[in-house]
Amino acid sequence: MGFAAPSIAAIARRAGISKANLYVHFADKDAIFESMLEQWLQLSDEVPAPLPGQTSDEIFDCLIDNMYRHLPPQTVALILLLITEAHRAPHLVELWFEESLIPARIAQQRRVGELAAIGSLRATALTQDFNFTTIPLLYAQ
Repeated sequence: MGFAAPSIAAIARRAGISKANLYVHFADKDAIFESMLEQWLQLSDEVPAPLPGQTSDEIFDCLIDNMYRHLPPQTVALILLLITEAHRAPHLVELWFEESLIPARIAQQRRVGELAAIGSLRATALTQDFNFTTIPLLYAQ
């Protein structure tokens, strides 16, 4: 179905409220989507310390596993929707990259940078931008 397909009336009907009531809370579909992002995209800010002898690949696997461990199905569905609709609604993709939306991502990137700086992680594209880890995993779901 995607982001573009449902009308405000269809969204209100699915939510069990009137269209007017929906507009009391949201200006448009973008505002609804933004609210969903804010509520459901709360990644864990815990960054486990690497174990002695772990390779960079093992450390990244651990970091990624930790990041996705507690994501509820609706969050995964929302991210998949964001990926599939990126070409139609690039302004919504920008919401995903707003640092204020997901403070945990800032903490994760900082920790990954620290690990790379002390030599625990080999410097790669992932140490430069840990956000890359969010896309491939979801395609593998």
